[in-house]
Amino acid sequence: TRNLALAQVLNNKADLDQAWQKMGGSLYSLGKLDESLEAYKSALALREQLNDEQETALALLDVGVTLTAKREFADALANYARSRELYDKAGNSAGIAAVLLNTALVHYLTRDWPKSLETATLAADFARRADDQDLFWQARHRAGKTFYRMNDLAAARKAMTEAIATIETMRPPAARTQQPRYYENKIAPYLAMVDIALSEGQGNEAFHFTQRAKAPIGQPAATDAD
Repeated sequence: TRNLALAQVLNNKADLDQAWQKMGGSLYSLGKLDESLEAYKSALALREQLNDEQETALALLDVGVTLTAKREFADALANYARSRELYDKAGNSAGIAAVLLNTALVHYLTRDWPKSLETATLAADFARRADDQDLFWQARHRAGKTFYRMNDLAAARKAMTEAIATIETMRPPAARTQQPRYYENKIAPYLAMVDIALSEGQGNEAFHFTQRAKAPIGQPAATDAD
């Protein structure tokens, strides 16, 4: 709030848009989605005035994520489509992957399994092109969740196995001016594997993944040697 007030006094649009973006993130984390959306829209308007297409693409993604959380799916998809156009124009594979990943989530939440799977698969392709392991494992996780909903347990297992393998071998991410917005927790694929194993009647394996979910990422579970 202090940074926002200072930027307003100085009438510095570049600083002001960053202040609105940070405020939007803080409000989002507090669950104040209406206020967060207004802050993100303010950042978007300023970035459009500055004619900064990559920052505009990121702002559109922020707006889309918040609209998704508000379950305003049609508007979220419209913002993702605009963001995708700008990332496409710049050839920004990581940005495209982030947009596709969030788009896949909308299709998942609206139970459009074929579109969710198609979009998540494409997100993984772009994440691989960008050598972005964070986005890749989340795209494979989303595909796995979708396969599970489609009752294709073998494909769900394969996707989750790839997600977990990526998490456990991840390198520190390359520095980015702005992180694409995505909100998966790294234990999610382990918990998804619990569901898959239970669906297959594999109780011991389900217990194994429950224990792995409790261990620090990349470290063996304490009970693995038992």
